[in-house]
Order: sequence, then structure tokens, then C-alpha cells
Amino acid sequence: MGGRETMGEGFGMRNARPVIFEDVTITGDVSLEAGIERGDLEVTLAPGDFDRLKAGYLCPRCWEQQPEAFPEKCQALDFGDGERGCGFPIRRQLTEWLQQNHVADKWIGPSTSDYEEIEILREHRARKKHNPDAQIWLPGDPFG
Repeated sequence: MGGRETMGEGFGMRNARPVIFEDVTITGDVSLEAGIERGDLEVTLAPGDFDRLKAGYLCPRCWEQQPEAFPEKCQALDFGDGERGCGFPIRRQLTEWLQQNHVADKWIGPSTSDYEEIEILREHRARKKHNPDAQIWLPGDPFG
């Protein structure tokens, strides 16, 4: 195990795990040509996976983990024909691919702030404690 495999957050093959897609959207025409889908694909990666992609440990074509950061070309898949990977030139094109295809960071979670979440919880607790059968006595009301 070389230092390149374990640099950063431990993205090397030793810590390989599948990519987590938070969301996938296919737009435009999709056709199956030799089993390959064609069309515009928009994916939302889990934050850790986007970090692996930026660090050169994921292939943006087949989304497979790479044995080292920024290999010359994708080496993840072995199709049994002596060739490894899908052939994407990671070292040469990943930075350009990210510049062309990374649209924006996307927040996945509540749209309320922490303060608003706490206030919602307080109100929920207060409603649970409320007894609808209790009566409110105002000054001047007869006790009966």
C-alpha cells in the first residue's frame, strides 16, 4: 500500500465502497444503444463521494473506485479481456470534466434553521402537555 492510496480521507481501494447517489435525474431523450443509456444525466452524490471524485479516486464515467488517485485511465473494472476499466482518461480529463459538469452544491436536508427546528420541537412538546379538558377561569367567572 503506497502513500497515494491512503492519502486524504482514506479513499484508496482498502476503503472502497459503492457510490451513493442521493438523486438521479435523466432528462432529454433516452435510448438504449447496445445496453447503454444515452441522455442528460444529473446525479447528486453524497458529500463524501463528491470528495472522492474531486480527489481522483472515482471515475466519472462508470462511477467505480480507483486503486490510486488520478490514474492515467480508469482501472476499476475487469471485463476479462485483459483490459481494466472503462477507459476514461482520469488524469488528463477529470478536472475539465468537473468544470463542465459540476453544476452546484445541493443541500439535502431540512429547509429550516437549527433555531426554527428547536422552536418547532418546543411547540410540539407544549401541545402534547396541553389538556383540552382543562378550563380557563377568568376573573369574575363564577366558580361552580
